[in-house]
Amino acid sequence: MKMKNHLQSLKVNIALVIMFSLLLNSCICNDDRIDVNEGRELFDEELLVIPYQEGDTISFISDNEIHDFVCSFREHEYMKGQPTWISHNECEGKRLMSKDKLHITLKTDLSSYYYDYPEVVFEDSVNIYFYVESSYFRDDYSVFRFNMRGHLTGGALLFLVDNEIYYEEDFRPGYSHSPSYSLEKHSTIDLNGTTYYNVISTETTYSNSHDLPYYYTKVFYNQEFGILQIQRSDGIIYDLFD
Repeated sequence: MKMKNHLQSLKVNIALVIMFSLLLNSCICNDDRIDVNEGRELFDEELLVIPYQEGDTISFISDNEIHDFVCSFREHEYMKGQPTWISHNECEGKRLMSKDKLHITLKTDLSSYYYDYPEVVFEDSVNIYFYVESSYFRDDYSVFRFNMRGHLTGGALLFLVDNEIYYEEDFRPGYSHSPSYSLEKHSTIDLNGTTYYNVISTETTYSNSHDLPYYYTKVFYNQEFGILQIQRSDGIIYDLFD
């Protein structure tokens, strides 16, 4: 009898604990709460970092063969209240992010190999995607990026000082140690017999562990012309052709 009473008492206590926890949670839960992080609007100087306008044709030469890239898309929008992976516990409501973003797409006639689990894929006429966007949390810089299938990737953080853009490596947590590409800055550089100024170069750190026939390794870029040169792992080079 004592054992039975003890078990009943234990069950009652457990039920009370559960009810108390639920009651406490309902008291402190604020699932109607919405936090919004507002990124600033992009400065005019930041919007000029990508010089391509919709409809532009940009020509490159490689082994006496001309390749035409076409700017097929350019859009500048303030993205208001976008959901983000940085989220609260459901009981704490939602976190929405707003930021200013410039998107640009170059359609190319370049082919590419890339690894898409579980196989190596070949693709013709891959696009190059560019964007500049403001930060959710900081106003002192914006983010510039470009990428293409075949491990072509690059970019920098943009700092505006005295109306001039400065490019710096991405130091944000979760990015600075990411093994994707390195950044180098050149005040002047000669590429295919032409001198260019204020150039950045990004080089992929892809290890080619999947034995791709080739992949894109390095890009030279400046604000005046955009992409100046693209290099491939098999020695093929595409130079801007005026």
